[in-house]
Amino acid sequence: MQREHLLGFLSEQDFTGNVLDFGCGVAPYREIVEAKGGVWHGYNRGIYPGGSKEDIGPSEPLEQTWDVILSTQMAQYVPDVPRLLADFRACSKRLVFTISTNWPEVEPEDLFRFTRTGMEHLLTHADWKVEEVRQLGAVPFGDREWCALGYGFVCA
Repeated sequence: MQREHLLGFLSEQDFTGNVLDFGCGVAPYREIVEAKGGVWHGYNRGIYPGGSKEDIGPSEPLEQTWDVILSTQMAQYVPDVPRLLADFRACSKRLVFTISTNWPEVEPEDLFRFTRTGMEHLLTHADWKVEEVRQLGAVPFGDREWCALGYGFVCA
């Protein structure tokens, strides 16, 4: 269910210009970026925590300038998320960013889960202006309201 929401969210975004897909894995969103007119550049490093795919992409992607950075479902593997968001801000005009909230621990390198409010706080403190937030799927939580599986953020 979350995957459908994630694909819907991404297919509505503006990916014009040079797009860095940071933590791209096996590049499942490349077609979406290119269909929206973007020039896709994938980046993944197997040596990073949670990185299980081979190394691809530019050697120093955050020392280049990007029109958009796309980063999906990888923040939980990053030991210093505030620094990563600040690095994204320093080299990009826009950020399309997704996170998991309620998900089983996947592997030992799986460090964090963020709330919507917590991630908005981190983004704001990295000088991003949050323009859109969308819930990406939900599951029932006892007899109460539905509990979010994740969120998508669009920032400028």
